[in-house]
Amino acid sequence: MVDIKSNLDDYKKKIDILNDNMRESTEENKLEYLKDFLADMPSEESRLYELVVTMIVQKVPDVFKLLTGLFNKTKNNKDPESEKISFTCFYAINIYYRRMKDTSRLKDFIEENRREYTNDKHPIMYHLLSIYYKTLGGHYNMIKSLEYAKEASKRIEGHAGVLHNLAESIINVVNDGYADPNDINKMIIEAEEAVDEAIRLDPDFPKFYSTKAQIMAAKGDYQDAYNLIKTAIDKEDSSAADYPIRISGYIEVLFNIRIKELSARTNEKMKEIESQMNGFRNQSIELLGLFAAVISFTVASIQLVLNQPFNQGAMLLVVFSGCLLITYSSLSIILHGKTYWQRSLLVFLIGLLLTLLPIIYMNGGF
Repeated sequence: MVDIKSNLDDYKKKIDILNDNMRESTEENKLEYLKDFLADMPSEESRLYELVVTMIVQKVPDVFKLLTGLFNKTKNNKDPESEKISFTCFYAINIYYRRMKDTSRLKDFIEENRREYTNDKHPIMYHLLSIYYKTLGGHYNMIKSLEYAKEASKRIEGHAGVLHNLAESIINVVNDGYADPNDINKMIIEAEEAVDEAIRLDPDFPKFYSTKAQIMAAKGDYQDAYNLIKTAIDKEDSSAADYPIRISGYIEVLFNIRIKELSARTNEKMKEIESQMNGFRNQSIELLGLFAAVISFTVASIQLVLNQPFNQGAMLLVVFSGCLLITYSSLSIILHGKTYWQRSLLVFLIGLLLTLLPIIYMNGGF
């Protein structure tokens, strides 16, 4: 990481010199200065290459015009140096379109020129195409993006940008509902491991923290997610031309995380209400059963008493009254639980006494 920072600082100085040289130059001379700069780029498969190309897009005035001019001038030349320069222009124009959120022109440019650069000759193309499909969105493109991201991570090891893109591709598939439910936990773990390694390799790149925030939200760690978005915003270069676009992207991620959190809370509340409703339904069924028993019991009691002599009928009424009080105390316990347990107990004891009283009387207890 120290070597990358040191080398990146060197390239920053070179870009400053490039800008100074081009300031008063003709268009033709500007293209020559840019061509000389791109001829001295680091290896395509290094993280430094991606960072330097991104820095060119951010720091060089009229960069799009210069890149497209140099690309058109070199893309048909087959000598190694011209192909190296044309591919770097191709790579940089892709970054420019993505950072400007110009998806339609990005698609046209990729589809028109991608066959000029084979994956075997330029392994970084797996990485570039993964990001391209991810930018397009949709089920097919997200799955395709993940396939290319996995292939890039196999071919290019220890590349923070490749690892981050793998993590982002995985979490996009999960968040968009394209993952097999049985694989989601495993995929989230894989994404977190990849982005953690990317952050370890390049702790100063802002977007890595935004992707980590989405992974934390997928795990339900929303406060960590919010803190990570704040870190991403703090690390952005406010002097960059695309700074407002980058910040708007983080705000969109923040909004999606907030929606995810509110949805999770709503689902928890709905489950709680559903559980309470199930309990209420079961309680209602029990109450209906008890009321039916009371009604049947009362009707049967009246019919039975009417067919008995006075003394026996009176005794039966006392027994039935005691049974009703016992039933009432049972209903009270079901309805109120332990809230009125003393009252329920008193009613139960009175009912029990009334039920036993005729038996005691008939056995000569009085």
